[in-house]
Amino acid sequence: MNTQQTNPQTKPNPNVAQTMKMSDKDILNDILFITKAECDLYMHGTIEASSPNVHETFKNVLLETIAIQHETYKTMENKGWYQAEQVQKQKIEQTKQKLANS
Repeated sequence: MNTQQTNPQTKPNPNVAQTMKMSDKDILNDILFITKAECDLYMHGTIEASSPNVHETFKNVLLETIAIQHETYKTMENKGWYQAEQVQKQKIEQTKQKLANS
């Protein structure tokens, strides 16, 4: 006699897999967020490196990560998933003057 019973909680629920799928927009948004954080870390590694080889390695990885971040941003912008604020030329000039006078 088989006394084993099937526990309904151990069976995979096919609906869970459907609800856990991320959209392309969500995936790209995560990549954008992660690459921004990586750039911050690599920038600090670059400026705090104690040897030329370590400095160069961090700088190269930083530049590669900046390129990935930019590609991701452009893809999202082209799909209408990320809207950058358009700044008026007057505000740009005012900011330049403030920085020049600092």
